[in-house]
Amino acid sequence: MFSLRKLWSYSRGTIVHPTKTFEEIATEGSLVYSAVLMVAFGVMYSIDALIAYLQGHQPSLPILIAVRPEKFYLVEAIYLTPFTLQFWLLFSALCHLFSGRKRGSFDTALAVLGFSNAIPNIVAFWLPDFI
Repeated sequence: MFSLRKLWSYSRGTIVHPTKTFEEIATEGSLVYSAVLMVAFGVMYSIDALIAYLQGHQPSLPILIAVRPEKFYLVEAIYLTPFTLQFWLLFSALCHLFSGRKRGSFDTALAVLGFSNAIPNIVAFWLPDFI
């Protein structure tokens, strides 16, 4: 069963004592908490991009994709959540593959790498952008 208390405990533990927390996440093997955290990260960043679009912001650097600068943040708001989830799956698959698949399953890699990816990204990227 999903518990916000456990999600908060894992999130805080990722910063305070990551080894112990990741071992606990791997032992439990539940993808629910990592999935919720990754979706939340993607949605928070999408909302941030949508706010930037609604305020009329444009990228300060030239963009390298075929999107008009005035629509860039709208497009970003649309693709950020699916992109975040795809990146999580790809990153977990590569880490699992490069580890030689000696310890744990792919589900365990997904569970642990969801936290090791989302928490630093929220702290280092989303929070400063939001502020």
